[in-house]
Amino acid sequence: MRFFPRLSFSDKLKYVILLVCAVALIGLSTGYIATEFFLYRKSLRDHVHMLTGILGTTVSAALVFGDPMTAGKLMASLESEPDVHFALLFDRDGKDFAYYDKEGTARTLLMASRPWIRKSLEEKTICFRFSLKQMDYVAPLFYEKDHIGHIYIRSGLTGMYAKFLRNAAIMSAMLLLSLFGAYWLSARLERRISGPILRLA
Repeated sequence: MRFFPRLSFSDKLKYVILLVCAVALIGLSTGYIATEFFLYRKSLRDHVHMLTGILGTTVSAALVFGDPMTAGKLMASLESEPDVHFALLFDRDGKDFAYYDKEGTARTLLMASRPWIRKSLEEKTICFRFSLKQMDYVAPLFYEKDHIGHIYIRSGLTGMYAKFLRNAAIMSAMLLLSLFGAYWLSARLERRISGPILRLA
């Protein structure tokens, strides 16, 4: 606090302009990143919802006729989805029917999530949740309005974090350039304002 009063008028003007610009830019950047975060989460949820609809239609016959082998082969189409790590198909009684496991480890990890998944199985509703690394999504499947099972999909968030890192790098570069521009502008303004005052003095 003692540093600022000892500054000259021109230096005070520069620091005030830099501070105002920095606060404004940081506020805008934070708002943009927060908006991007929620939009990405919504788009991911919508995408997984679309996947469950398509996959549910594809495997419905296998569920109805009790053919888990065919259902497993059909679920292998999720290989084309880079963020989907695991998917599990439940029959109408909530028992495992078929699954897709990209990494070969998620099936054992899923067991700890069963209490949360059971809510969707019992109520026949769509449930989803986000964690730091993934999104879990459970949706009921129907065939001619009859409930035939549920589908669970686990999608990773690496794509979201990669996008955030890229945006953060761009934002940081823009912030530095803007602060440099603000400093240059404040120096010009200082000369324009303090010049006539000094001449009068």
